[in-house]
Amino acid sequence: RVRRQRQMCIRDSAITFAENNPEIKIVIAHAAALDENCLRKIAIMENVFIDCCPSVFMFKNRFSSLFSPEDIHSPEDIYYKVLDYVPSRKILFGSDSPWGNSKDELDVVNRLHIPESVRKQILYKNAAELYGLEFC
Repeated sequence: RVRRQRQMCIRDSAITFAENNPEIKIVIAHAAALDENCLRKIAIMENVFIDCCPSVFMFKNRFSSLFSPEDIHSPEDIYYKVLDYVPSRKILFGSDSPWGNSKDELDVVNRLHIPESVRKQILYKNAAELYGLEFC
């Protein structure tokens, strides 16, 4: 319970900071703990983005973790839940490295039943645009 309250405070502080500083781009980690109010705000705030890692760890620890597990039956469900609220152009791939496992996270994204164009957005196009990177 304490961990959940701490995560809510950090997440809410990041959202408030983003609201007060629209010129600064913010990435909310850990799928915003699947908090629906936060996901709704991320969806409409132009300067706020989200990553869904470590989805494998969050799934394995869903009963003691950051969010309520009733509709989460796989790591992929974490992405699907975020995609229910947030446009794909705002979702970033992440590994949570060095704590997470990059291969496991990549496998989750590759198993998603989504258009290939959305997969590419999540895996690299969104990050490239956000950080002003060029790629081949």
